[in-house]
Amino acid sequence: MIPPPSTFLPDGAAALIRAHAAEAEALGQLHPAILELVYERQWFRAMVPARYGGLALPLPQMVRLEEGLSWADGSVGWTVTLCSGAGWFTGFFPTGSFDELFSDRQLCIAGSGAASGHADRTRAGYRVSGRWDYASGAMHATAFTANCLIRDGDVPVPDGEGKPLVRPFLFKREEVTIHADWNAVGLAATGSHGFEVDGLELPAGREFRIGAGESADGHPLYRYPFVPLAEATLAANSSGMVLHFLDCCATVFS
Repeated sequence: MIPPPSTFLPDGAAALIRAHAAEAEALGQLHPAILELVYERQWFRAMVPARYGGLALPLPQMVRLEEGLSWADGSVGWTVTLCSGAGWFTGFFPTGSFDELFSDRQLCIAGSGAASGHADRTRAGYRVSGRWDYASGAMHATAFTANCLIRDGDVPVPDGEGKPLVRPFLFKREEVTIHADWNAVGLAATGSHGFEVDGLELPAGREFRIGAGESADGHPLYRYPFVPLAEATLAANSSGMVLHFLDCCATVFS
């Protein structure tokens, strides 16, 4: 028998989350009491390597946690799923590059997978401009990631297959402008706002690659393919919200 999602959460967590859920929706971001629980339990850092003090949870344990959080409240589950998923990217940066940022107790990485920016090569690194939508957790994010089209003299650089080369980049919070444009009916507390950079000069090393051969950490979590990892975590997120919906409808259905 499959255990209920409540068993995947520590005692009292679901009650605390639900006690502040309505106020969080009104605020348009996670309530401070919920955030403190997330920081205390390191849920944003659940897939950050141990070398940065993260939990590096095995994927089966991670999806159970995400289903439990999404059952407690959709906005909390969604935000933890997206931000912890972006935290997984820290396993692809070499030790010494961003140790202080990645070791922060309140580390929260928001971002976008859309290649709606461009990075022009310079002598020192890149000049980046672009705007990206739907960065869940943007209001309390300490860093952002975003995909960019790599250009050389305004000309797209081809990859090994002749297609335009796209690379993800890491931005610090103070380097981006957040646009408060998340006005959704549901999941309001995810604060999934857009963000922008305009002519941002970045040194080499802000771009990164993901893939089994690109991992800078020996943990098997960072050799798992990204797409199945993302699909599994989002499926658990959706499952938790559906189970909460069924709980709410139990009286009507019966």
